[in-house]
Amino acid sequence: MREKVWNIYYSRADNGDENDNNANIVRILQLRQERVKLLGYKNYAEWRLQDRMAQTPERAMELMMAVWPASLARVKQEVADMQKIADVGKTKITIAPWDYRYYAEKVRKQKYDLNSDEVKQYLELNNLTQAI
Repeated sequence: MREKVWNIYYSRADNGDENDNNANIVRILQLRQERVKLLGYKNYAEWRLQDRMAQTPERAMELMMAVWPASLARVKQEVADMQKIADVGKTKITIAPWDYRYYAEKVRKQKYDLNSDEVKQYLELNNLTQAI
């Protein structure tokens, strides 16, 4: 069931029906390219990043590649934690993308025994603004 819901969710607006957004996305990309050319930039990323921390597409890519190994290692550890819980269960599965949210919640409960409803009271906007 999780797989079916996941596939439906992640293929929305990309399934060839009247709600398919592929043509809209292509048009948006064309318009972006036209705009940046008129503004004198090579591409959308060059224009968009000019006043951001990375400043250039090359620096943004360098940053992404610098954090990628650690990010990938962390994801592998998280999936391994999920797999440990799945292995204890009755149904023997290999964790797949559609299982992430379900098992991530189980890992969170096991590791931290945190009730999100109890935490919410401390994260209400009024409480936060008063604390600042």
